[in-house]
Amino acid sequence: MATINDVSQLANVSIATVSRVLTGSRGVREQSRKAVLDAVRELNYQPNTIARNLARQKSDNISILLSAEDQVRFAKMLPYLEKKLSELGKHMIVHFFHNEEEQGKRLQKLTESSSEAVILLGGYHTDLQSPKLLKVDNKNSDDNSSLNYDYSQAAETATRYLINKGHRNIGLLIDSRDDQGSKDMITGLKVALQEFARPLNSQLIFTTTPSSDQTIISLVKNNRKCTAMIVKRDLQAAEIMNQLREFDLHVPKDLSVISLEGSQLAHYLTPKLTTITYPYELIVNIALTRLESILSEINVYDPPADVHTITGRLVTGDSVITMQ
Repeated sequence: MATINDVSQLANVSIATVSRVLTGSRGVREQSRKAVLDAVRELNYQPNTIARNLARQKSDNISILLSAEDQVRFAKMLPYLEKKLSELGKHMIVHFFHNEEEQGKRLQKLTESSSEAVILLGGYHTDLQSPKLLKVDNKNSDDNSSLNYDYSQAAETATRYLINKGHRNIGLLIDSRDDQGSKDMITGLKVALQEFARPLNSQLIFTTTPSSDQTIISLVKNNRKCTAMIVKRDLQAAEIMNQLREFDLHVPKDLSVISLEGSQLAHYLTPKLTTITYPYELIVNIALTRLESILSEINVYDPPADVHTITGRLVTGDSVITMQ
């Protein structure tokens, strides 16, 4: 028996487009609509009417799914998101996962539930497509259901700031060499270094490991190779600060640190952390525009290129020193 995935592949359109055509929603290009209908006839596809009617029932619930490790990162976003959803008459229900397998299971269950929409904050890369799914900062996602923070621009801004502060050997702490956010961070570092005719030292690009303590100890032992470190998260900066103290070293005197996050934690660290602040209000506002499209069952939001990725801004603290 043919499935909606079979129709999607034969028509060469997304599952969301197939769903819009079958439910009679507006905003579908005539060429795409014809391709879907032709595929339906060729495959003799029979939509599950019962399941579709259940999916149309309104619950006023919006499910938010995020990693337990990302609670700090999204701490400022969640209250603002809840406020905005409340203004739309919707209820926010937050769900957590602890690993990639659990994310997949919860995401599948939520997209098939009575929730009107599901917002995935961060997390592992997923190929799951659903007309009710919106991805925010999901690794490696570059489709129109994903809204991404521009880590390339953030790393470039941070590197340029450090160079202007007299730093020549700048380290970079990434999650891995495979995820898109980390690749973008390396790209941003390269762009800024090239702008100042500086070579890229691959030995100063560090990768986190499951044991964060060992990663930070490795950074500390090699810190004399660099005078500044760019990290992805504020919590990583906090760990570096703590490990440095164990070696009787301090930020920023012995190592300057700048983060690409700018969560509430950044304001409580000593010294106060310099960051490229994650623009959570802007991200929420754009996400809500897409969400309204999902709720209206039109779901044809097509963001311009300069909105698909969101840029942060430099907020100076006391964690970067000017080199003499």
